[in-house]
Amino acid sequence: MGEGHPRREYQDRVNNLTRTRLAPTDSLAPRSRVHGGRRISYEWGMAGKKLSAKLQDWVTARERHRLSHAHVQMARELGLNPKKLGKLDNHGQEPWKAPLPQFIERLYFKNFGRERPETITSIEERAAMQHAKKAARKEAKRTL
Repeated sequence: MGEGHPRREYQDRVNNLTRTRLAPTDSLAPRSRVHGGRRISYEWGMAGKKLSAKLQDWVTARERHRLSHAHVQMARELGLNPKKLGKLDNHGQEPWKAPLPQFIERLYFKNFGRERPETITSIEERAAMQHAKKAARKEAKRTL
């Protein structure tokens, strides 16, 4: 048998090249891996701290469903489950369904009476704020 399938070898070479190109060079760059030719972020470089599992689910959903930071924030405020967004998303075969961003906007307007949140923060910014708040609380506790 000897050699593997040429398409598979080509794909392996492409994935290896993509992995090396996407390697983080800055401490604030998102850490990522390549899966099936797509870059998947799994850690944000806040001094080497990983995102919590809940926040990481939202980052994954944002990338998978191509949502903006505003749409992710609206979905979080609505209490949607990031793992279940796939069944709400229109896959082109279901013409009666609205695309996921419009669906989230419609639900948000219906529940809150406004088009968008007043202030929009990304998941990574929110994690950095939580980390800073926790560090400040720790420091205040230490000084007492």
